[in-house]
Amino acid sequence: MGLGGGRFASLGQNFREKRKLVREMMQEAKEKSELCSKAVFELSDRMPDVAISITRERQGKVEELQAQLKNSKEQFYQRKTDLGSKQEQLGTLEELIIQEREKHHSLKKRVRQLIERRKLQQEIITDDMKDIDERVSYRKKKLEAKLEAVSWYNEVLAIRAEFSNAIKFVFSKIDPENPEREFTCSIRLDKNTNKYTLLECVPKVPKSDDLVYELNISNRFFEFVRIMRQEFLQLAVRSSSAYSKSSITEK
Repeated sequence: MGLGGGRFASLGQNFREKRKLVREMMQEAKEKSELCSKAVFELSDRMPDVAISITRERQGKVEELQAQLKNSKEQFYQRKTDLGSKQEQLGTLEELIIQEREKHHSLKKRVRQLIERRKLQQEIITDDMKDIDERVSYRKKKLEAKLEAVSWYNEVLAIRAEFSNAIKFVFSKIDPENPEREFTCSIRLDKNTNKYTLLECVPKVPKSDDLVYELNISNRFFEFVRIMRQEFLQLAVRSSSAYSKSSITEK
């Protein structure tokens, strides 16, 4: 065939190979297209089920979220209620604390007042005790002086005192005719009125009531005793004179 025939045969061979390749490629594309079409048809058939599945899944999640939201709201309201209750309790406790503080301050103030009052009372008691001690000391000295004077009256003037609920003065060595004869005078001090009262006077001295009255005014106790002795002495002298005149008349 020559050189030209060889080239033509080679070109024909290449053409056939390319055509075969194209056919194979077209067959492969057709198969892929058929697969794609089948897949599309299958997907189209499954779409409602997928959509329903997706819808159900989403609905379940929505319901789950709604349940969680409801639970969260309930917990929120419960916590809000608990918080309100605790705040109310806290308010009550704060009021109690304020009241207790006020009571504490009031008690501290009362204690200070009581301490001051006790201190003042102690000062008053101390002053009163000092005054009482001074008065007791004064009265003790006065009583000692009176007892000393009574002792002197008893020894020199034959006067003795008997103490019970009253003071009884017993005078002797008054009647010259009967030196042992006793003349008595009893007085009592009323603690409520601080006044002397005459209980008895033997023999009766006409001026005895007046003497007690003067004693309550002057409080000159020994002056009263001295004058009472003089009155008894005058009675004894008059009695002795009357007795002497009676004896002379009888003779």
